[in-house]
Amino acid sequence: MKHNKKSFKYAGVTFTPVKRLTDKQLNLRAISPFLRSDRKLNLSTYAKTYTYEDFYNACGEKYYDLFRCEDNEKIYIPCDNELFEYTKKI
Repeated sequence: MKHNKKSFKYAGVTFTPVKRLTDKQLNLRAISPFLRSDRKLNLSTYAKTYTYEDFYNACGEKYYDLFRCEDNEKIYIPCDNELFEYTKKI
């Protein structure tokens, strides 16, 4: 099955799907050292600017786990309450 890697807009910001992580890579213990809040992007449930479901609805599918923000070139991972910056080199 071919998956959509087209860019999409969410909350006025452009994202492009980059990569799907394996189950082992998605383990909270494995990824937590690489997660960082991005206050400048400010996409979170706390700020009422983000929901996990709406983000994936804008994407069009749930295959990918990592997304490049085309506006700032950072990589992000959608989580329940926030779109976290993912700092591990991919």
